[in-house]
Amino acid sequence: MDPNPDRKHHRPYRRPSTFPWWLWIVAPLVVIAVVAIALVVT
Repeated sequence: MDPNPDRKHHRPYRRPSTFPWWLWIVAPLVVIAVVAIALVVT
């Protein structure tokens, strides 16, 4: 599944201790803003 298995030897995968919860709020707003701007410009 991992496209670069060699990277595990150099930098082992570590789960982020604290996931940015605000990302789930900002991401949809950014997508909606981009779509709205695209509709207005076109």
